[in-house]
Amino acid sequence: MFAIFVPNVPINEIILKTETINDKKEQEDKNLNKGSFLSILGYVVLIFIVAILYMTMGIKVTTLITNISYGTATDGSTVNLMVGLGAMISGLLFGKLVKIIQGFTLPIAFLLLAFAMFLIGVSNSVFLTAIGGLIIGFAFRMIMPYLINKINSGSIKNSGLDTSLLLVGYNLGACTLPYGAIILEKISWVKSLRGTFYTEGIILVILEVCGTALTIFYLSKKEINDIDIDIDIEENCS
Repeated sequence: MFAIFVPNVPINEIILKTETINDKKEQEDKNLNKGSFLSILGYVVLIFIVAILYMTMGIKVTTLITNISYGTATDGSTVNLMVGLGAMISGLLFGKLVKIIQGFTLPIAFLLLAFAMFLIGVSNSVFLTAIGGLIIGFAFRMIMPYLINKINSGSIKNSGLDTSLLLVGYNLGACTLPYGAIILEKISWVKSLRGTFYTEGIILVILEVCGTALTIFYLSKKEINDIDIDIDIEENCS
């Protein structure tokens, strides 16, 4: 069957095709390395911004509660405790959540964070503020593991180094937190602590919109690439 149906291919044509495949693979590797670098840079900047927003809530919420006089400093500690509880719940459910929402994990986390910031901003009770803290802890704990998982499960070569860079971005956000909090207060159109939470919510909504748009773009691009691969396979088989 092989002798009858498989055509004879000249050796020089085989060499030419091999060289073409190698050149194509080399170009793909270059594009992959460039894309990986841009992705890691984007992740580092993203976690830097989110870390500032997340930690600003932690240091401002007690002042917000006591200044508006609907709670005490102890209530502020309770809210921060709820943040930890939300993070613990998120950590336990992370694997199942990612399987369900997949590429939309980050946009959903940003949306939850934005909702929680607005909720704390308008809250006049410890209960609502505590619920906001719970949601913030839950949503933030979705972000960092997801980014680390993206780095280690993808085709990035230096995943160990890139994970370290991600942690550096997070720690830089923590170190520059006081300056970040001042900037948030300056750019807020509501000159109060409530305004700081509103501003954080708006920034997170912007991140959510951008994240959703990028996710849809990459999913559509992946579908096109899958179609091209199927066509190539069919052509090669024929």
